[in-house]
Amino acid sequence: MLNVGLTTFEQDLYNQCQAISVEYAIPFFQNSAKDLPPYLLVLDQEKLTLIKAGKKNLKPLYVDFCEGSVAFRRETFSVKNDLLAKAIGVKKYANPIILDTTAGLGRDGFLLACLGCKVTMLERNPILYLLLQDGLRRFANKFAEIYVGLDYELLYQDAKVFLLTKMKYDIIYLDPMFPQRTKSALVKKEMQFLHDIVGPADDSETEELLTLSLKAARYRVVVKRPLHAEKIANLNPSFCYKGKAIRYDVFQNF
Repeated sequence: MLNVGLTTFEQDLYNQCQAISVEYAIPFFQNSAKDLPPYLLVLDQEKLTLIKAGKKNLKPLYVDFCEGSVAFRRETFSVKNDLLAKAIGVKKYANPIILDTTAGLGRDGFLLACLGCKVTMLERNPILYLLLQDGLRRFANKFAEIYVGLDYELLYQDAKVFLLTKMKYDIIYLDPMFPQRTKSALVKKEMQFLHDIVGPADDSETEELLTLSLKAARYRVVVKRPLHAEKIANLNPSFCYKGKAIRYDVFQNF
């Protein structure tokens, strides 16, 4: 993980920052510190954001389920027409139990929970985990009535280790990091941040995760891939759902 620090500009949040620093091994820098790392998690009373030090033209990155594209998609998400819903089998399997092995910024897992799925989201990177945890907290505070109806949990876990527990899930979802794309400023910023902090998925690691997932899924494993990406470990999926830029490879367990 690239060197990332934690800071706040509000003195009454120092103790909270220090507690986060200890628990997740992220160095805490007071706002007067020099020689800051390239990236900083900034905590304030409203939310947790990730910024690139010295790049004032780049907007902070944070997880937001309350407004913007994710909120719009939540309100218009269609089981009948959405590729993710089709690939997961939301209509085929009533209230499926889903393991999202690579939660990242949490969008897909959150939307599946909004469709009535029971979702466990795993994230092993402490930066992404904290950003996602904060986004879910703010959604719960603003939309309490919706939040109480959702059935999901977020765990700070490595999926490869978690899958060795032999727990079974109806559907297991893999969304390894894509190669960097530059089609829009938003995608460019997010992917720049995520690639710097997490790095692209290692093919051998993705193969290992797929192998473990196939053993732990009752019905199917779904892998999100760039449209023209190579097959994982030369394994042929049972079928695919293709969009303009991505595809979902579905490995059916019978």
